Amino acid sequence: MKSKEYILSGKLENYVFGALGAEDRLEVERMCALYPEVKKEKDSMEEALAAYVRTLSTRPPAEIKARIMAAIHQLPQEKLLSKVPSVSKGKTRSLAPVLWAASIALIFGFGVNHYLDTARKSEVELAFKEEQEKLIAQKEKYAQAVIELRDSLRYERNYADFVMDEQTNLIRLKGTENFPDASVKIFYNAGQQEYIVKSDKLPMPSADKQYQLWAIVDGKPLDLGVMDKQLVLSDRINFELKDQAQLQAFAITLEPLGGSVNPTLEAMVVIGEVKA
Repeated sequence: MKSKEYILSGKLENYVFGALGAEDRLEVERMCALYPEVKKEKDSMEEALAAYVRTLSTRPPAEIKARIMAAIHQLPQEKLLSKVPSVSKGKTRSLAPVLWAASIALIFGFGVNHYLDTARKSEVELAFKEEQEKLIAQKEKYAQAVIELRDSLRYERNYADFVMDEQTNLIRLKGTENFPDASVKIFYNAGQQEYIVKSDKLPMPSADKQYQLWAIVDGKPLDLGVMDKQLVLSDRINFELKDQAQLQAFAITLEPLGGSVNPTLEAMVVIGEVKA
């Protein structure tokens, strides 16, 4: 048993009140020898008990006694004697009930104090635990924020390096007659065979529709996949062309959810030519 649990077990109180057997008293003394905090708690209980006993043994001021005696002398003798109860021969009034009552009151007082101390300790421990959990949660939150910020900076640096590369070309995809305000940028790097899509302005498609990106290679459409409806900036996407193949343009069409095998020309949203 740990020292803290031992202190809260109530054995120290029983030791101080002399309510333990010899074996249990030896156990308390052994625990006091092993754990200074247990001995300190036991000593404080003994000091509190001694202080309480001293308060019970305090004599009243002398003037109180004088006033009582003066009042007794002023009473007529017959009235004074009539107040004394008769006591049968052979019977004496025992002080044991009084002593037991005092002992019970003393024990109850220590029990209440112990309960209040335990309750206060529990409240402090609970508050400390709650604050500790809050700090741990904040630490985890900040750690996650740092990770996200680091990833964001890494992505932006990667994005900036790709865009600023000498071999990266900016291709502006302009809106068609049906979507005149639409606008998309594609950063294409022929040397790295990668591209990035940046959606500047695309109207939100209906629930059953989805944007699909196409590359026009040697006059034929090549499916580059459907686009996320919330897309603003894509990752770097690999795009390999066959030998001698010529990339002529990029285009985006509005297709049924999941995309189409061939582009719907009348649903073309934007298109942009790739300059040689």
